[in-house]
Amino acid sequence: MLRPLYRFLCSRAITRFRPINRCFIPKAPICNYSVKSKSVENTYVKKTQIEHVLERPDTYVGTTETINKTMFVLQDDKIVKKDIKFVPALYRIIDELLMNAVDNHVRSGTGTNEIKFELDAENGTVSVQNNGKSIPLSMHEKEKVYVPELVFGNLLTGSNFDDKEVKFTGGRNGYGAKLANIFSKKFKVEISDGENLYKQEWINNMSTCKKPTITKKSQPEYIRVTVHPDFEKFGLEGFDEEFTSLLYRRVHDLAGCNDGLKVWLNKKVISSKGFKSFVNNIDPAPLVYKKLNSHFEIAVGAADSYTHLTFVNSICTYGGGTHLNFISSQIVKK
Repeated sequence: MLRPLYRFLCSRAITRFRPINRCFIPKAPICNYSVKSKSVENTYVKKTQIEHVLERPDTYVGTTETINKTMFVLQDDKIVKKDIKFVPALYRIIDELLMNAVDNHVRSGTGTNEIKFELDAENGTVSVQNNGKSIPLSMHEKEKVYVPELVFGNLLTGSNFDDKEVKFTGGRNGYGAKLANIFSKKFKVEISDGENLYKQEWINNMSTCKKPTITKKSQPEYIRVTVHPDFEKFGLEGFDEEFTSLLYRRVHDLAGCNDGLKVWLNKKVISSKGFKSFVNNIDPAPLVYKKLNSHFEIAVGAADSYTHLTFVNSICTYGGGTHLNFISSQIVKK
C-alpha cells in the first residue's frame, strides 16, 4: 500500500473551451514506391540493455532533444516562472541521482540528514553526496561482484523490489542512477562505510567498468556520485545558464519537501527549511499556506493563468495528476 506525501503550489483560473463544429481531413497522397526486402537477420535484431537505452531514450529518460517550456527556475535566489530551453533527458538523469540521496534520507535508520549538490560548469560535472548509512562494501555472493558495482553498474538492480513494503521513496524499477551512468562519459562512485573507502569508475556510457579500489580509512559514512554527462548525446556542449537555473531550483525542492534535511548547493547551505519556507521564496508572493495533515501540504495564490508546482515523495510531478485534481477541484468549487 502506497501512502505518498503530497505537496502543492497551485493557482486558480477559469479556462474556456470553444467547440469545433467543422473540420477538414485531407486525403493521404498515394505513394508509389517499392519496399526493398530485408534479410531475416536485418529484420529481427537483438539489442543489449545499454544499446536499447541509448537508441530508445524516450522509453527511459524522455527526449534527448532540446524543448521550449515554461518552468520554475532559481533566479537571483528566488523561484520564478520562466520560458526556458532544456533537454528533459539530461534533467532526468541528474534528478535520478538526487532522488537516490533523498530516498536514503526517507528510509528509517539510515541517519541521512544532509545532501550536497555541486555543479562544475567549466568541467561539465555534477556530484551528489549524502551522509548516513552507506551501501554495503561486501561481495555479493550470488552475483560475484561488490554490491556498489551491482547497484550502479547493472540495470534492473536495487533494493526497492519488495512491493509488500510501504514506500515513501521514489525509485522502484531498478534503473535510477544506472541511467545517469549510461548517458555519461565518466561515472564515479565514492563510498565510505566508516572504516573503508570504496572507489570505482565507469567510462564510455557504462561500457567499461574499472576495478574498484578499497582502502582502510576511518571517517563518517557517505555516498558520493560524480557524473560527466555525454553532452553529444543531448546535442549540447555543456551546462548552460538556463539548465543550471532549473537544476538549482530542483535542489531547493528537496530542502522544501524534506523537514530535517540539510541541503547544500555548491558548498552553501540552502536557508529555506520546510515547505512553508519554500513557497515563501516563490515570486510573486504572497501564497496562502496550509498543512492539512501529515501527508498533505498546500499553498495557493492568485495568478494570471493556471499553473502548478506539485510534489509526491519529493518527486516533482510536472504533469500534475489525480493528487493535484483532488485538491484543486475542491478549491475551485469553493
